Amino acid sequence: VRDYFCQVYYVGEQLRCIAARQHVRILQGLAVPVFTLGDPQQPALFFVHGWPDTAATWSNQFVHFCAPPDLRFFCVAPEWFNNHVQRPRVPDSLLHIDAQLEAFGAVATALNLTNVTLIGHDWGATIAWLLLHLHGVS
Repeated sequence: VRDYFCQVYYVGEQLRCIAARQHVRILQGLAVPVFTLGDPQQPALFFVHGWPDTAATWSNQFVHFCAPPDLRFFCVAPEWFNNHVQRPRVPDSLLHIDAQLEAFGAVATALNLTNVTLIGHDWGATIAWLLLHLHGVS
């Protein structure tokens, strides 16, 4: 998915995106893969993409808000279940909104996120709203 970060979604200066992409981390040890960029000590921007899509959708925002040298924010963008080619598929029993919300909430908890701004697009906007109201991610 990192390969698509600049080639498919990014609309700005390609060299800037390519330079930022080398700093993007893809965390695999959580319930879902998570793209991160920036300084974890900065306020967090928690991006939730739509369906079907990928966390790489947020490449423009990652580069603008979280790439060196500015590092104004800590960008976090989890993937949806069964949406990352390097991860095994989850059972159908987990393919419901409660399980997805739990996984995204667990990401915020595992990364010790505070001072979070939630940003969602398409179905991700619904998930972001539910994370705020049902799971206290704010």
